[in-house]
Amino acid sequence: MAIGAFHAMKKGVLTSAAGGNDGPDRGSVANVAPWMLVSAASTIDRRIIDKLVIGSEQRPIEGASINTFPAEKRSYPFMFLGN
Repeated sequence: MAIGAFHAMKKGVLTSAAGGNDGPDRGSVANVAPWMLVSAASTIDRRIIDKLVIGSEQRPIEGASINTFPAEKRSYPFMFLGN
C-alpha cells in the first residue's frame, strides 16, 4: 500500500490508512510511511487533545490529536474538497 500511496501523493492525492496496531509489541503501528495520513485507536483511558484556529476565528477548535512537531504560529492552507 505504501508504494501506491507514494505515487498518489506525487499526483497530489492524499491517502489515508488505519494504523494497524496488531503487534508485535504494545503501541507498535504497521503503517508508518510519512506520505500517508494514518489514524489509529487506543485503549488508554486518556484524552489527548490539540487545538486549531481556523481563519480569523479566535476561538480554537479542539480535537483528538498528537502533534509530534512544533508548529510555527502562522497561517497554513486549508482545503475543502467536498462532502
